[in-house]
Amino acid sequence: MDILICEDDKNHRNLIELIITKYLTHNDRSINLALSATNPYQLIKYLENNKTSQALYFLDVDLKSDMNGFELANKIRDIDLAAKIVFITNHVELTSLTFSYKVEALDFIVKDKLEHMSVRIIDCIIVACERYKLSSHLKEVILLETINETLRVDAEDILFIETSPTPHKIIYHLKDSSLEVYGKIKNIESLSNDFLRCHQSFVVNIKNITSIDRKNKIVHLRANSKCFVSKRYLSRLLEKCSVVLG
Repeated sequence: MDILICEDDKNHRNLIELIITKYLTHNDRSINLALSATNPYQLIKYLENNKTSQALYFLDVDLKSDMNGFELANKIRDIDLAAKIVFITNHVELTSLTFSYKVEALDFIVKDKLEHMSVRIIDCIIVACERYKLSSHLKEVILLETINETLRVDAEDILFIETSPTPHKIIYHLKDSSLEVYGKIKNIESLSNDFLRCHQSFVVNIKNITSIDRKNKIVHLRANSKCFVSKRYLSRLLEKCSVVLG
């Protein structure tokens, strides 16, 4: 599980880093402090360039930017749907705004005594890690929003996803059907560790790949399906599939 921080105040940022790194040194080595950002755009850029899902985020509310912590949280959820978000702030009166922005915060920590902050931060890490490990043992479900309803689809049933000819839409190709929904292809990888970008227009479920035609740049999947892989993504796909395909 990754942890990411966004705090504009250097002293507070260093303090949060210290609490987290001290805990990680003596505890769960599967947790990684991936980023400590000074502004929201630095964090967003990191998420756009790195495959991150179900991460834990510690965000200041007042980031001295044109984007506050609540707005940043909403943008994080666009990329990392299952994000665990914790706000750390001097402004206790802003607690109620977490409901207005509908960001489903894990906790709201006030910057006060070091001991109190440390306990709350560590508690959040423990809870987030437990939920992360639990979800990894459960059947992975993807929520797809159609015009009329929200559909729960097992990730293992998704073969690949492609951009739709209809603007702002993508198509999920399942083992026995297809679904067209609103979305961006660049955000799909974060929904599952098994989803991998293989083309400008395609994301493939690596667990459903049966073979890869390197010469013709075609990915063959279960249910006699196929999609394309571009030269840019081929080596990355082959590396990932070396484990899947043996």
